[in-house]
Order: sequence, then C-alpha cells, then structure tokens
Amino acid sequence: MVLVLNKIDLIPKDAVQGWLTVLRRSHPTVAMKAGTNQSRSNETKSTVGRAKGDGALQSASGVGVEGLLQLLKNYARSSGEDKKSKSSITVGIIGYPNVGKSSILNTLKRSRAVGVSPRPGFTTSMQEVVLDRNVRLLDSPGVVFDDENVGGSHTMLRNCVDADSVDDPVPAVQALVSRCSAESLMMTYSLPAFPKGDVMIFLSMVARQYGKVLKGGIPDK
Repeated sequence: MVLVLNKIDLIPKDAVQGWLTVLRRSHPTVAMKAGTNQSRSNETKSTVGRAKGDGALQSASGVGVEGLLQLLKNYARSSGEDKKSKSSITVGIIGYPNVGKSSILNTLKRSRAVGVSPRPGFTTSMQEVVLDRNVRLLDSPGVVFDDENVGGSHTMLRNCVDADSVDDPVPAVQALVSRCSAESLMMTYSLPAFPKGDVMIFLSMVARQYGKVLKGGIPDK
C-alpha cells in the first residue's frame, strides 16, 4: 500500500511535512498535487503537464509525480521472479470521493485518460488505464464510510457527497460553525457580527447576503 497526500497546494507546508512524518511511520507516503492544466497536443488528445522547482505549487501542472512513479516501478521490479526483471502490476486508486483520484491517474498518464469533475460521485464505475507495459491503473468510485451517527456532517465537510442530495444540511453547518471562529466566518461570507455558535442566525445572514430570501425578507429554507 502507498499513501498519496494529494492537493498539497491547499494547505501550509508545515502541515504537509507533519502529515508525511506521521503517515510514513506506517506506509510509504508521497505528497503531490495533481495537474489540472490541459493543453492540446493534437486534435484528439489533451495533455496534463508536470512542474518542478520554485513556484511549481502555484502552477496548474502536477507536482511530486516522479516520486510516485518511482515507487510504482519499484513495486513492479520487486514482483519479478529474480527481483531484477519487472513484472506487470495493477494499481487500484482508492479513497474518499472528490480527493482527486481521477486527476492523479491523468497526471501519471500525462493525458486526460478518464473524466474528472468538481462534483463528488462523478466516477461511477471501475476504469482501467494502461500506464506502461508494467503498470496498469484502476480508477474507482469514491468510498464513503457510514456517518449516520453524526448526521452525515463529516462526509459533508469532506466534500464526499453532493450537497444537493443532502436532505438536512443543518448538522454539517453546525459542525462547520463549531470548528471555525466567528471572525473567519464573518470575513469569508461578508457578514456582520452574530452570536457565537448560533447556526440558525448564521444561516439567516448568509441567506440575506446571497439574496436567498422570500417576500418580507424571510430566509428561503
């Protein structure tokens, strides 16, 4: 098993290093950012770039891909009968929805081999992609663990389910408000001061801020 810490451009560098230290105690771990840029190399195929050096995390290209590729090649070599020749291995990419599994595959392949979407649940079936003669990649639908005991708030905050499919979003908002300071919420949503921890007042202010109100200024639930 190899752990991949994706989207490292979204968190501070010291947080990335801290998680690598912890995760590497149990399994090989690679930090990377999947590429999102696509340039047309010909009329039928688009390519996903890779980047190195200073400023790479700010680019739309993949970062840290070589380390993961080398690990996969080492696994293929160690699977050979004499430990020198390479054998063919199949690598399954598994994780929560919307963590970038398909984007990782496309970055490894250097092309848009499978479709991607910002909405959770876009990948609905297993897809096999040939990386080279020794490595095959399996893209899979996201895995969501049972979260009913906390009202589904954890999966919502991890962006693991489509928000439009959730019957009651209040538990997730409650979890969000409890984790964030009032000041950060006011800054993010351009809100005036509100009582700390009061979810309904917070939602009412957000509704008014974004024009989601009925006649008389009543928030549209």
